[in-house]
Amino acid sequence: MSSTQIESEQPYRDRGVATNRAVRLPPAVNRVEDVLLRKQANYKHAEPVYKSLDAATRQVGVKFEEATAIVQPAGQQLIADRADAASFVQHAGHQFIAHLRATPRDTDDTEARLQARQHDF
Repeated sequence: MSSTQIESEQPYRDRGVATNRAVRLPPAVNRVEDVLLRKQANYKHAEPVYKSLDAATRQVGVKFEEATAIVQPAGQQLIADRADAASFVQHAGHQFIAHLRATPRDTDDTEARLQARQHDF
């Protein structure tokens, strides 16, 4: 084959390649169009769901804030009550320990007074 013959056949080859591409292009365009239509349909269905979830999330947030406003003071009071109870128990424990420490002295004092009274009789 001569170079002039190859050059003269080149437009026919290019035309064949272009025709081949033109034949394959519509199905590819159709596939892309189908994907796009499905994504649009999904978006149309997802948008109301997203909006309802967003509204539900806001409602839950409001209810959480309300519950926190109600429970927080009660929780603080409970903590204060427990602190008061703990200090009461601690104070009672200290008093009891002081009483136990003082008991031997009281017994010694009582025995000394008893012996002194026995001498008086």
